[in-house]
Amino acid sequence: MKKKLFALLCLLAFAQLHAQSQGRIAGTVVNHDQQPIAGATISLRSPGDSSHNRSFAADDAGKFDFNPVTPGNYTFSITAAGYLPLKDTLVIGSGLRDMGVLVLLQQQTNMENVTLTSRRPYVEQKIDRVVVNVDALMSNAGKSAFEVLQNSPGVQVDENGAVTLKGKGGAVVFIDDKPTYMSGSDLVAYLRSLPAGALDKIELMSNPPARYDAAGNAGVINIRTKKIKRSGFNGTLNLGYSQGIYPKSSNSFLFNYRTGNVNFFGNVSYENSQYYNDLTIDRFYFNDDGSPASSFTQQTDLHTHGKSINWKAGLDYNISKRSVLGVVITNLNRQNLRGVYSTNKLFNAANQLDSFITADNKAPMRMNNTSSNINYRYQFKKPGRELSMDVDYIRFNTRSRQYSLNSSYEADGTEKGNDFLRGYLPSSIDIYSYKADYVHPLTASLRMDAGFKTSHTRTDNKADYYRTIAGNTSADYDISNHFLYTENIHAAYLNFSQEWSKFSIQGGLRYENTTLKGNQLGNPAKPDSQFRRSYAQLFPTFYASYRFDSLSRNQLTLSYGKRINRPYYRDLNPFVSPLDKFTLYVGNPFLNPTISHTVELTHVFKNMITTSLSWNNTIDEIGETIQLEENRFYSRPGNISKSGYLSLSVNASLNPVKAWTLNMYAELTRVQTKSALYTEQVDTAAYFGYGNISNQVQLGKGWTAELGGFYLGQRITGQFVLAGFWVMNAGIQKKILNNKGTVKLTGSDIFHTRINQGKINNLRNGQGRYRNILDSQIITLNFVYSFGKSANNQRRKTGGADDERQRAGN
Repeated sequence: MKKKLFALLCLLAFAQLHAQSQGRIAGTVVNHDQQPIAGATISLRSPGDSSHNRSFAADDAGKFDFNPVTPGNYTFSITAAGYLPLKDTLVIGSGLRDMGVLVLLQQQTNMENVTLTSRRPYVEQKIDRVVVNVDALMSNAGKSAFEVLQNSPGVQVDENGAVTLKGKGGAVVFIDDKPTYMSGSDLVAYLRSLPAGALDKIELMSNPPARYDAAGNAGVINIRTKKIKRSGFNGTLNLGYSQGIYPKSSNSFLFNYRTGNVNFFGNVSYENSQYYNDLTIDRFYFNDDGSPASSFTQQTDLHTHGKSINWKAGLDYNISKRSVLGVVITNLNRQNLRGVYSTNKLFNAANQLDSFITADNKAPMRMNNTSSNINYRYQFKKPGRELSMDVDYIRFNTRSRQYSLNSSYEADGTEKGNDFLRGYLPSSIDIYSYKADYVHPLTASLRMDAGFKTSHTRTDNKADYYRTIAGNTSADYDISNHFLYTENIHAAYLNFSQEWSKFSIQGGLRYENTTLKGNQLGNPAKPDSQFRRSYAQLFPTFYASYRFDSLSRNQLTLSYGKRINRPYYRDLNPFVSPLDKFTLYVGNPFLNPTISHTVELTHVFKNMITTSLSWNNTIDEIGETIQLEENRFYSRPGNISKSGYLSLSVNASLNPVKAWTLNMYAELTRVQTKSALYTEQVDTAAYFGYGNISNQVQLGKGWTAELGGFYLGQRITGQFVLAGFWVMNAGIQKKILNNKGTVKLTGSDIFHTRINQGKINNLRNGQGRYRNILDSQIITLNFVYSFGKSANNQRRKTGGADDERQRAGN
């Protein structure tokens, strides 16, 4: 590691010496109303050497930055659809030449007969991330963030909230550089309530730079929302009704009010949904000689009804031209009622019914999560220098109850007895976090980023169970528990980036120190137990990118990153949570953090076709494991010793004709797993494929139609063999109310083919299989209305408690 770090510093030192003679030119393009012109094309042309020619598209704030530029004489020009071009001759020397604010005048043309088009590419490859420009795809209007994310290249988000990036699970979802504290159904509900019209771009980072927490085994998905810069009141209303087996409704309102030095923003969403699962589980038990011993069939109907209100309110105050102070408060209030009814049939070795058990379970839950953030940003006089700070406090408060009635019967239906289990499960998590980041350009083309972060987390989980048998109630100390957990993480990072005309490099190093302590309080049947752990690690990242031509029509990028995935707080809790008498969920306080190394080689052609080859080596991957004991299945998180992922992916964004947009993504991944799990050795290797296609057709007069779907092949991971399935979706939408409103009708999983099924292997004298049919065949009617002035992007921080917030949401 020291040799690698020394080599990196030497390379950066050489780059800095070379950059001393390089130039840089930057500025901002606006119209006569002083509003940024996003996408304006800025060009530099050298009459003496065409290899120095450069072109650049202004970002959403109208800014451009050519860095570095070889000193010399250039023709400088700016063009944008609907504006008169600006052209000048420049002599560029070493150092920065700030062009300031450049104003383009609107063309005086008979606009009735002219159609202007200016668009960003749907997918852009940066040195350390893939950027999906949401507005570049017209049919995204009227969609939700959940739908946009599902159609992003290499991303899979299932109905349970599990997020996969490039074939690997464990990706962390961020909103505006801050992780969502929700997961599972809560994450899905939030993403469904966030309209695509509020999104600016989605950043996919399989190897995030050192600035980000090292957490997230598969990387980071950062959803950036639009920020409104114009004065006045602006907003978006999104109303949605869905019908599957049960009705569902998701509604949201986003707003922004800016006046003077004050900007007030926020959103509120309400979601009311019902879902069902039709789950069948078959289990087979064998003698030591392999002969059948018994079997078990479980038919379960799960019905979940949930309501949630989610709101965020924030205020930015411009203390001066260079400093901004912000406050953001977020709250999620959710209540769920899950009903589980199952019939469990037990068969003898001759496959004859021996007995059966019915289980009627109800699990009401109330959750109230609140986070508060204070952020500050200061821009120094020297261009590019910036200091930002965040202070966060996050509180998770959950109150759950569990009621389970189990009745057992003989094969002929004669009742043998019953028992009633009642549980009370309160849980709270407190997170305190402080972070600071500093950006400092060392030369015109060499930049340094540095920062640190410290966080403290405290969790308190309690489970009190009482069992009633034959009218007698007593505490069940075997599964009752009280678990306390504290964790402190201190981190610091340093990152350097250097650019030449065609070649760019970036290298960073992040240090994280973790100290944790767990305490399982005892009860009359169990003694106290404690564990402590402390570890520190370095996380290097490196990127190198080469552009074969000045227009970046061919670009090659190589990256490397080391990541860590710490266990969810709940997974460390050694609770036993019974789903029924034969299926129990158990925490694991002895989980080790997952360490992964990823190398990726990516080629981009004309920002239309992206090909990536990725290799990932993972140690102690955290995943679900199954242990069979006395005919009971214990599901607990466990460490898979070694996992390897080799993935080849191709993404294409094409326009076969003007009105037709075609996006295709294909991926082939090889997964290898080696581990000792309980009494068995797991050693598997298999390929699986994934493909996603989306067609959008502009029909004219505000009408747009789309047809798409995906295929996910059979996967083998650990003890599980997961069957493949395919899904087809379709939709049609119409712009109304002078293009300020959109009405859209969509059908998801039209043929109801999304069925999760598979096998459970590597069990001592046992095997299992399952089939889970979801409420995924859904028709949705959606209405979106935006009002106010057009939106432009502007900075807004929402906080700095990164990894901790995500882990709390399990």
